[in-house]
Amino acid sequence: MLSRRPLGELLLERGLISRARLDAALDECARTGRRIGEVLADRGWLFENELARALAEQSGLTYVDIAATSVDPAAVELLPRDFAEHFVAVPVRVLSSGAVLVAVADPGAADVEVLRIAIGRDVEVVVSDLSAIRNAWRHCP
Repeated sequence: MLSRRPLGELLLERGLISRARLDAALDECARTGRRIGEVLADRGWLFENELARALAEQSGLTYVDIAATSVDPAAVELLPRDFAEHFVAVPVRVLSSGAVLVAVADPGAADVEVLRIAIGRDVEVVVSDLSAIRNAWRHCP
């Protein structure tokens, strides 16, 4: 992973939020302990896909819109539900290499080694929208 630039500064640089909104969100984060992306999205100042794309850029990972991608139910079954819920992750498909493509909502919270062990295969982590990941789980067994 790349060295992590502050998410708020990345969003500001991309023109996705104003300095005033960033400062207000940072104040709320300091008061509540919540994460900046969560605060911005909850306040409606940032769309989920904008947050996911910025998190992907910040971490040097690829953004994948899994809402527009077919999630393989056989891949989903490779990750125990408790791990998936803990990491807010969903296996998308098995790659030709045998590794599993896993979408996460927060790459900073995803422990790739734990995911690899839980799945029993190498994993390739990508970033996607929180609601798309949750929706994928609802539509798979």
